[in-house]
Amino acid sequence: MNRDATNSILLSRLNRHYAAQTRRPAMAIFWMLPLLLVYEIWAFTSGRPMNRSGIEWLMFSWAGFVPALVMPAACLALVAWWHRRVGDHWDIDARHLGLAAVESLLLGAMIYFATCAIQLGFTNSIEGRQVADEQRWLNDLDAVARFCGTSVFEEIVFRFLLMMGLIHWFARFVQSSAVRVTLAVILSSLLFSAFHYSVLNPAGDPFEWLGFVCRFLVGIAFTLVYLRRGLSIAVLAHLFYNLMFLIVWRNW
Repeated sequence: MNRDATNSILLSRLNRHYAAQTRRPAMAIFWMLPLLLVYEIWAFTSGRPMNRSGIEWLMFSWAGFVPALVMPAACLALVAWWHRRVGDHWDIDARHLGLAAVESLLLGAMIYFATCAIQLGFTNSIEGRQVADEQRWLNDLDAVARFCGTSVFEEIVFRFLLMMGLIHWFARFVQSSAVRVTLAVILSSLLFSAFHYSVLNPAGDPFEWLGFVCRFLVGIAFTLVYLRRGLSIAVLAHLFYNLMFLIVWRNW
């Protein structure tokens, strides 16, 4: 076997190994920890509950207070439970961390440009304007810190819990796995989009159809990333996606 063939086989094995690593709960926990740490430090020092994530603001509207550390602790506990259930280990190749960051940046950028194309141009982007408006009371570093938390919370709630839960629930009524997954992807993405509007979340934006459809399609995109590439890539891609809108609308 010549050297080129050997290198090709080794590269193929490395790629397969990397693809498997991004789907591990240990990889997800590794990325979630610093993001949640940044978010909670910021949330504690901001002093205003409305600065917190939309999911926590929804909890605030129900209970009248924001339980500090509950969402980060719940997210980490769920993934730790997953880690224990599948018998994962804690060894992580540092090279895969860099590859995961690059891949997530590329995926986030692809979803961002697709969103802008759907909305007929960067300057008229409703999704971008809404993302910027949601952060209008925050300075730049505050907005980045807030995104660190929301990217984790929304992927855990809408993909890890809701979408996967729907797949298992539909198994009671639907025999075809493809149909179950399709129904779960559509329904969870609809709820993901609706969550960003006042029809479901008191802290959400006023409802309008173009933004709703756009966020529905974005939800589908992140769900496909989750299914194909794992939780860690979905969280990071979601973070980079939001940051790109913020960069454009804040003229960084």
